[in-house]
Amino acid sequence: MPTYHQILSSPRKKKIHTNNVKALKGCPQKKGVCVKLRIVKPKKPNSAQRKVAKLRLSTRRMIIAYIPGQGHNLQEYSSVLVSGGRAPDLPGVRYTLVKGKYDFSWKESFDRRKKLSKYGYPTKKKITLRLWKSEFRIKKDCLGAFTWINLDVLESTVGGNCNLQSVNSF
Repeated sequence: MPTYHQILSSPRKKKIHTNNVKALKGCPQKKGVCVKLRIVKPKKPNSAQRKVAKLRLSTRRMIIAYIPGQGHNLQEYSSVLVSGGRAPDLPGVRYTLVKGKYDFSWKESFDRRKKLSKYGYPTKKKITLRLWKSEFRIKKDCLGAFTWINLDVLESTVGGNCNLQSVNSF
């Protein structure tokens, strides 16, 4: 514990907080336009092909942002939403793109089962559909007056492709 005279001679200094996402200028997100898309290799212990985009923000500032998830539909001049969040193994990449906003689609090259909300993937709904047994061919051991079929449909598709999950007799 310092004495009174020690504090008088050299007063306490406040901590200096740094901002790692200066290009956002205190905002949670900013809109940007893709200028160039690149594939970058990460730092030493890791080995991969990371996708990054060079962007021009609405403030006219140029930044490099990480493209999350498996596969993307971005091209030059695509509009995207940028948020803070760095890629730990890519030097100089301190921003991440938000999936499902503007031209950056939430769809990926294969179905995602985990971390749906992190990557902007819509949740799945169970929809039940009732059919007569004459309309649908079923094995003999599960015949009933009615047949129930559970269909796994994404929220955003209306009457789109449905995956047949299971057949239960009722």
